[in-house]
Amino acid sequence: MKKIWVLAVDSLLENIWNRIFILVAIFGGLLIYASLLFGILAVEQELRVLMDSGLALIELVTLISGLYFSATLFLKEIETKTIYLILSRPLNRLQYLLGRVLGLILSLLLIMLLMSLLHIVLLLLHGWSWQNSYLLSLLGVFLEVFMATAVAVFFSLFSTSSVAAIVFSGSLWALGNFTPEIRFMTQKSSGLATIFGRVVLFLFPHFELLNWGGHYGSSVLTGASYALLYSSVFLILSWLILQKKEL
Repeated sequence: MKKIWVLAVDSLLENIWNRIFILVAIFGGLLIYASLLFGILAVEQELRVLMDSGLALIELVTLISGLYFSATLFLKEIETKTIYLILSRPLNRLQYLLGRVLGLILSLLLIMLLMSLLHIVLLLLHGWSWQNSYLLSLLGVFLEVFMATAVAVFFSLFSTSSVAAIVFSGSLWALGNFTPEIRFMTQKSSGLATIFGRVVLFLFPHFELLNWGGHYGSSVLTGASYALLYSSVFLILSWLILQKKEL
């Protein structure tokens, strides 16, 4: 566990000093500040618009960060031969994978924390009263991003292309937000269309389970368990691919 934690902290510090991390943090702050403009346009629903747009922007910026970091980290270390130096130590490939993924998670949590603090300040300045449901919304956002990050790690190792990993993972995330619509279309269709729809529903993430404040939603335990299970499957597949690579 100590070895995994050392790798995680190393990844976190690397991302903190990475100029991209700084730019993303600044960009996220500016985006949340810009969400005030949406509030001005909706005079009677200013607070609600500020809340929804802020959470959406937090998810978008964190997602972009997660996809970029996860799609480039392993490939960069393979290309620069850094992975050879790390694995030459008494460290197996599973520990290496878990350490790097944990570092990614810590980096994403830090990004979310910075943007959330700014978002909360803006909400309080507009007369918002603290609600515990805000934390549930952030948890749902984080779990969605974590699932997308796990998928990006898998595709980066499988395709050995950071661009392909970002495209595939981003597409999967986007389509995962439309699973209720896909389910409805599957129920109304027949034949091959029904089979195809069921396959899609099986493979695509069901993000509606994490929308605890929305129309669909689920219990926190059910949604969180599903997110962890889905992410674990892709991380296990990533480990299997890493095991077969000649390093």
